[in-house]
Amino acid sequence: GRDPGGAVTARDAALAVAPEDARLHVHRANALTALRRWKEALSACERGIAIDPGPSFPHFLQAELLLDLERPAEAAAAARAALECERRDPNAKPHAEVYHTLADALISLTRWNEAERELDGGLKAHPEHAELSYLRGYARFQQKREAEARADFDVACRRAPEEGYTWYGEEAAEPKPAAAPP
Repeated sequence: GRDPGGAVTARDAALAVAPEDARLHVHRANALTALRRWKEALSACERGIAIDPGPSFPHFLQAELLLDLERPAEAAAAARAALECERRDPNAKPHAEVYHTLADALISLTRWNEAERELDGGLKAHPEHAELSYLRGYARFQQKREAEARADFDVACRRAPEEGYTWYGEEAAEPKPAAAPP
């Protein structure tokens, strides 16, 4: 089994030897996240990013932590940084979860048009992703575009019937939180 407390202790010991190892800081942030120690995790994640801003995952983790800390504007910026890192890598395909997190942040800020635009990009990269379709439907519903919202909800229901996506007629269901990338 996984022992996040033991992982934090192990990362602390490794960081005592290699304090400039960005990956160790991010691994420590992951372990702290599992312990729900959001502020400490964010600090460790930001330290890793300061050392090596190139990889996408630390920015994604930062975005997730900022959402947990109810700081959606900063979360949106971190998710955009993760997407930018992925776009710079010619061998990478941006993860659907990064688009999901960015949309969650923008939806929290009631920036519906912007969320829809980012979700359009996510669906271009991941046309079969049910959650992205669902979130775009939610953003469209908030913009009073019921027919387009219903179409997105229907697509999400067909792609992932096990998720229980539904259309509520007068109200759309709240979107689910993003999952960690593979």
